Amino acid sequence: MDPTFANAHWQLGWCYIGMKEFPKALEAFKKADELFEKIPASLSGLAYAYALLGEREKARKLLDEIKTISEEMPFDKVLIAIIYGALGERDRAFELLREAYENRKELLTKP
Repeated sequence: MDPTFANAHWQLGWCYIGMKEFPKALEAFKKADELFEKIPASLSGLAYAYALLGEREKARKLLDEIKTISEEMPFDKVLIAIIYGALGERDRAFELLREAYENRKELLTKP
């Protein structure tokens, strides 16, 4: 309905991830990032898609950018954790998930 609604593109990217349509997910995340203008959430989708596509260097570069931006802008570490998981760094992913759980982050809360 509104091709400039960034969140719709971001959510579409996650739908494509669920369907294992990683190239389509990447395109949706690119559009979301373009519309959001480089916020950690949009970059996390891009980094995750790149990691799933085997583009580890691009995923790591975005991960570094996310870490830098998130120092100034609050950001849920769950989205960083899934990038580490996609990169195969499961220990780091679980460390961040535990931290998010203990701090009752929005995407991962205690019952």
